[in-house]
Amino acid sequence: MTQAAHAAAVRAVIVPGALAAIITVRASATSSPARSASVPRRAMPQAVSAMVTAATIASSPSHPAPSAQPAIPPSSTTAKVTTVRAREPNIPASLPFPGFESYTIPDADGGGSPMILTVTANAAVDKTLTVPNLQLGHRHRAQQGIVIPGGKGVNVARALKRLGEPVIATGLVGGRTGSHILDGMTEEGILNDFVRIRGESRTSTVVVDPTSGVQTEIYEYGPEVGEDELAMLREKLHYLCCAVSTVVIAGSLPRRVPTDLYAGLITDMARRKVRTVIDCDGEPLRKSLVSQPGLVSAEQREAESLVGHEFQTDEDFQDGLSEIASMGAASVLITLRTGCYALLRTGRGRSQMYRAWIPQVESVSSVGSGEAVLAGFVAAQEAELRPEECLRRALACGAANSQTVGAGVFDPRDVPRFAGMVEVQEIRPAGTRAAS
Repeated sequence: MTQAAHAAAVRAVIVPGALAAIITVRASATSSPARSASVPRRAMPQAVSAMVTAATIASSPSHPAPSAQPAIPPSSTTAKVTTVRAREPNIPASLPFPGFESYTIPDADGGGSPMILTVTANAAVDKTLTVPNLQLGHRHRAQQGIVIPGGKGVNVARALKRLGEPVIATGLVGGRTGSHILDGMTEEGILNDFVRIRGESRTSTVVVDPTSGVQTEIYEYGPEVGEDELAMLREKLHYLCCAVSTVVIAGSLPRRVPTDLYAGLITDMARRKVRTVIDCDGEPLRKSLVSQPGLVSAEQREAESLVGHEFQTDEDFQDGLSEIASMGAASVLITLRTGCYALLRTGRGRSQMYRAWIPQVESVSSVGSGEAVLAGFVAAQEAELRPEECLRRALACGAANSQTVGAGVFDPRDVPRFAGMVEVQEIRPAGTRAAS
């Protein structure tokens, strides 16, 4: 092995009392960034370096996880990175989610197990506080609080990791808040490769009143982002999408970012044969539909705003599914507090509608439950489960998330229990029933 290739290797990091993350790299260095005639264009990282964080997760507070280190140096070296993960002791072997034992970050030109990439353009530090009997204008002390990296895409990545799915998180972060976001994901063992921007990332605060069940959400707009920084994000996605099967684009846009950003990303991913999932609202969602994403996930309020009318009856929801699909979505998922409606594309261009619900369960906090639902659905689809089972897993993850404070901070052992409580029905579109 040459000296340059040896420098590209990533050694195993073993922390006493922690899970072992073992990474091996087979690298071949080239003297210049020029593409070899024998190497496909997409296999060359060129100036883009994938910061793939392989972190160990300590099993006790006395053994913190190590800081993130770049697995691929900023050179023309191509590398194959294989991560072997030990089974987490608190998750039973019978948990029916694939990919938990180990996963591979494949070569840029394909191969290996598929991964999921989440994109969070407006990442945040999320603070959730539990304040009983909250009254405006009074002084209160929080009973419980949690501070974690947030933004919809980050929350989806956290939930996917809880389910044992191989996932990488990317997006935009800046300033000290951005550093806290990256440090937090590293401590959680979430692989991440974000673009650092000049502005300061935002902070979001949610106050949960357990006595009334009311939660108050305060979200900052986020930083201003320059066109050069958006170009870096696009370049990052070009590199990372070579190693993934699905890209989940979720959350709001920072200030002064063109509302067609997500639409452009979806179009680019489609050209690269990567499945896309979009979860946002407003004008970015409307413009994204023109690019024909593989799946649109929206809360009831967001879906109503998109189609321009409220959903009060079963037929209203079915009409909403059809309208959103006619705007360009291949599949549509509309989530409610205790269930969902879905229009799912099956083989040969056919689609089918479903309704699913779960009995009301006592909830600690609903923060992040929508992202948990989406993560459960995507994970089940990656396992190629039947549509009914995908919806069952999705609602089970949402219910499990409601049992604790924090988005995506749920115990995966709760998922099979809640999945057994979910009812799923196949339904026909209203027009089909009327014609028959």
